[in-house]
Amino acid sequence: MSERGATPEDTVRLGLLLENAHVQQQGAAESIDQLHALMQGLDDVVRDEIRRTLIEELKGLDAEIATSITGLRRLRRAVSLRAAAWTIGAAIAIPLLCATVSGAVRPSMRRIGQLAAEQASLERNVATLRAAGGRVDLRRCGRRRRWCVRIDRGATRYGRHGDFAIIGGG
Repeated sequence: MSERGATPEDTVRLGLLLENAHVQQQGAAESIDQLHALMQGLDDVVRDEIRRTLIEELKGLDAEIATSITGLRRLRRAVSLRAAAWTIGAAIAIPLLCATVSGAVRPSMRRIGQLAAEQASLERNVATLRAAGGRVDLRRCGRRRRWCVRIDRGATRYGRHGDFAIIGGG
């Protein structure tokens, strides 16, 4: 180029360059639009794939939950049956145990009759002793808790050494 001005050849070249740049710009714009459309399509494909994978995983989880629920129901039935068995067993065993212990500890009717006869005999003996003046005040005395009896200090003493006294209280 010269300093004087542009020649017709330069103008033609510049026009061609501008036209080529314009074509390149349109091609780039079209490529960007195509890329944008591809990106939108790719976004839809990725979303569909995520949705499909999530649905498959949730179906698997749903199956595991159903299996767990079934197992828990079986466990509840088994525990309920065991609790019922223990309750029924205890309801039967406790009264049987009480009856057995009561039968072992309680005297027989024959023994009760013997004890009643012995009590009546002892009561008759006590009545006879009382009637004969044999009321005795008998206790445990001292640190060693030995048997002692109340005596009548004003009564006469008997025995070779006066070591027998009249029992008081009666």
